[in-house]
Amino acid sequence: MGEYIKRIIFLFAFLFSETITFGQSFTNVLNITAKTEKDREVYVYTLEPINNAEKILSISTLDSLGNAKLEFSIFHPQFLKLKIGKKKKELFFFPNDTTSIIFDTTEQNVSFIGKSVEQNDFLFNSDKLFQEFAYPIGGSDISSLSIDSFLNRVDSINIIQEKKYKNFSTNSIFSDEIKNILNAVIPLKLLSLKMNRYLTYYNPIHYKTSNIPNSLLDLESQTPLNSKLLKSGMNNYIIVLNFYLEIIVSKDWSSVEKDSLKISDKYLKIAFEKINKNKQPLEIKEYLLANSLYNSLKYGKGILFETYFSYFEQQFPNSPYLNKINEKLNDWIIITNNKIAPNFTATTHSGDKFDFNLLKDKVVYIDVWATWCIPCIKEIPSLKRLQDKYNINSKVLFLNISIDDNRDDWLTFLSNNLDFKGIHLNQLDDDRKLMRDKYQISSIPRYILLNKGLIVNALAPPPSSMEIDGNLDMLLK
Repeated sequence: MGEYIKRIIFLFAFLFSETITFGQSFTNVLNITAKTEKDREVYVYTLEPINNAEKILSISTLDSLGNAKLEFSIFHPQFLKLKIGKKKKELFFFPNDTTSIIFDTTEQNVSFIGKSVEQNDFLFNSDKLFQEFAYPIGGSDISSLSIDSFLNRVDSINIIQEKKYKNFSTNSIFSDEIKNILNAVIPLKLLSLKMNRYLTYYNPIHYKTSNIPNSLLDLESQTPLNSKLLKSGMNNYIIVLNFYLEIIVSKDWSSVEKDSLKISDKYLKIAFEKINKNKQPLEIKEYLLANSLYNSLKYGKGILFETYFSYFEQQFPNSPYLNKINEKLNDWIIITNNKIAPNFTATTHSGDKFDFNLLKDKVVYIDVWATWCIPCIKEIPSLKRLQDKYNINSKVLFLNISIDDNRDDWLTFLSNNLDFKGIHLNQLDDDRKLMRDKYQISSIPRYILLNKGLIVNALAPPPSSMEIDGNLDMLLK
């Protein structure tokens, strides 16, 4: 582990000493051949760093021969995403590049022709190597491994990637700066896996444990706070920054007196204090503060929001993130108390579409969950208690909405838990996105309380909280 951490720190420290030159925009041309994907939509896009929304730069449709041409402009060397049907690839382009990408019939290999061959060959082969070792066919994927096996797998991928990079670096014509940015992709992906592991199993907000592996103890110090990586548009770096923010907040969570503040206000207070105390480039500070404001709205608008938002506006009056924060705020206004509950769609266990009109004359307690969600499963015994208590009242309806991708996993869970009552629904793809957007669902479990078609609380208390009993009793009077 020690050598891996040292290499990351050295790699990112080097980036501080280099400079990317920004200039006028140029037209990039991307020719695509994917014969197995003919007639499918294809586009190039970036991911906006605050809300992760796709910003499409160019869009087309593969013709009957599987060919398409995309044209777009960029201002500096950066990572872009290519999407063909449901398949995605992250690529790196310089301004004014003309590149052809050819997918073979198995779609396992890609050929690059033109100016962007070198960097994208390296990225594609690095990602292919990562996928083979992290998610081997017929083997255990990295997320399901025990902690020791997980860390050993991370080390193994890093060692192999380092050898691949040495070969690339020796033969590359790129500047050291560009080479190091390209080489950061896999180390950052590995760092994000470790951060996710920490937040899933050792998050101090949810768990009290001293049995944390040494390599997961100080992940924030392994995080490169580098404005050039942020400007590069690398998705892995945005993921790491987002995890970094969650980790620094979680570690100070207990420092704020329990129940003294709403969750959204507590989140903002800790985040702003930690970010302002730490040293980082101004662009990184701006991003982290903006993301704190945006993330706090996952828990609704707190009483301190306007204070912190005003501070941010004064510090960064021309921030590109301001519009996204305001949009998120407006989305919450739509689902405040006594507003009409937005319609949503879902599928029953028999495959039929759910009729939203069934909810209009009921008190409805909605549980958005998944079989793979540990906190969701932990709440189910309390939810069963609640269902048993109010089951005799025909005015109360319990709606359990699963977001499992695998319907079989969902159906198997239900067959093994027949005492898990209420109406059971499953949401996939468009159904899930519709409800996520309308009800601002960014994490699960999530609970929503409705009454006769109106919002009572879009962030209702969980079943384990006796507060929900009081809410239901008030509505049934």
